[in-house]
Amino acid sequence: MRDLTKEIKPPKKSNKLLWIIVCLLSALLVWSYLTQFSRVVRANGKVVSHERTQIVQNLEGGILTQLNVSEGDNIEAGQVLAELDTTRYQAQLEEIEKKIATFTLRKLRLQAESENAIIFDIPKGYQDTYPDLVEAEKSLLSRKVEEYLTRERNYESQISLKQKELTNLTRFENSGAVPKRDIIALQQALNNIRAEQENYFSDTHKKRAQELSEAVSQLALANESIKTVQDQIDRATIVSPSSGTVNLIHFNTIGSVVNPGQTILEIVPNNGNLLVEARVTPKDIGYVVPGMRASLKLTAYDYSIYGTMLGKVVKIGADTVPNKEERNAPPSYVVSLEISPDSLKQWQKKGLDIRTGMLVEAELEAGHMRIIDYIFRPILKARDALATI
Repeated sequence: MRDLTKEIKPPKKSNKLLWIIVCLLSALLVWSYLTQFSRVVRANGKVVSHERTQIVQNLEGGILTQLNVSEGDNIEAGQVLAELDTTRYQAQLEEIEKKIATFTLRKLRLQAESENAIIFDIPKGYQDTYPDLVEAEKSLLSRKVEEYLTRERNYESQISLKQKELTNLTRFENSGAVPKRDIIALQQALNNIRAEQENYFSDTHKKRAQELSEAVSQLALANESIKTVQDQIDRATIVSPSSGTVNLIHFNTIGSVVNPGQTILEIVPNNGNLLVEARVTPKDIGYVVPGMRASLKLTAYDYSIYGTMLGKVVKIGADTVPNKEERNAPPSYVVSLEISPDSLKQWQKKGLDIRTGMLVEAELEAGHMRIIDYIFRPILKARDALATI
């Protein structure tokens, strides 16, 4: 009987091992309950400028005749980037300049004519550039003034003659040698000449004033037109709106036709803080909040050597948007991360250049999570899924 009892009695080593396992599991359970780890939301993105890429366009379009920059060039504000053909504008400009000369000379001639002057000051350069117009207006002024003065002398001569006749007849009026009706007729004739003279003066002055007003009006319109054409010529010289880097050139061939309003090239401004635009999946966006810290790894530099940069969330997209760069990628939220100025300074001290367009792997610190919750989360999800069946 003793031998049988000894055989069925559990070994002491087995009990000890069981207690060790139980203690370890208990300790592991307590550790997983008390211990937390950082929850990380991973997102891929790229470096962008706080000031958006500037699109360089031309309102009228035209033929590309000159291209002065290449992609990647650093440029300054006001620098000439490209030239468009201005032949059609130059022809319009010459035509309008001739109109301006025509109406300017006409205005000066009419002003001189209103004062019965036979000469007027010719604007500088007109005699050499528009000799035919100058001579035509000078000749017309001389003829018009001479015509006016001749008519004036004729009226004065007629009035003087009639006045003398009337004076002579009036001497014989009392003696009855001259019929009164002859005196009245002569007086009427004198009055008619004076009225005709007055009408001529009045009509001439009105006509001159009207022609002068029309010349001034036409000159103003021509000046406005030349401003429009000059603006078109100026815009044909494509200049940089700001300092920055040429990011993309849409026309590289001289002679290319640029349609009105079509993008010629794109510039990434130098000024402004750098941002990272990262894409976060819909399943992770609930953990992302403004101000959240982030660790940023530039794929252009080995982070095991150069380390990472710090950043924070400054903006979260309101809705998912398609990824234009990866057509097969599902829509995601665009999250803007501001790179820490201190991190930028440290990288600059290392001689590392950070450019827009560089790819970034971002790790967003989305709080903490207990290990036990992480372990049991799949089980709880499975239970909830089964409950809905």
